[in-house]
Amino acid sequence: MVALAIAVMIGDGCCAFVSLSLGRNESQDAKRSVGNSIVMTLASGSMLCAVYLIFGDPIITIFGGTVNNETFGYAKEYFFYISLGIPFYMFGQTMNPVIRADGNPKFVMISTLSGAILNIILDPIFIFRFHLGMMGPLLPR
Repeated sequence: MVALAIAVMIGDGCCAFVSLSLGRNESQDAKRSVGNSIVMTLASGSMLCAVYLIFGDPIITIFGGTVNNETFGYAKEYFFYISLGIPFYMFGQTMNPVIRADGNPKFVMISTLSGAILNIILDPIFIFRFHLGMMGPLLPR
């Protein structure tokens, strides 16, 4: 939730600035703004990822993941992989409004829908057909 809030603030701010800059034919300012938003997103995403990895156990406890040891183990495993994906998630959420402001809303729609559809199709295949579970083939169980 924190990651989404940060990404939306950066993305919407950059989106507005890009729209204004392109409207004034100041494409260099628009490009600089996009570059700054990418750096801010990746930096804040990396910092948030580090905070989540360092304080994972207390965060899981706050959200009720300590019902029993088995639940805590699954929650900890899931939280680890979700935390690693935060910078990528934030990058996507930041760039969507920026790409729309650049005049290509169809690309944003297609990329968002294709990701969601692939996720819906491939999750059951990898989890149930190939028995990869939540972790996939990265680490031994």
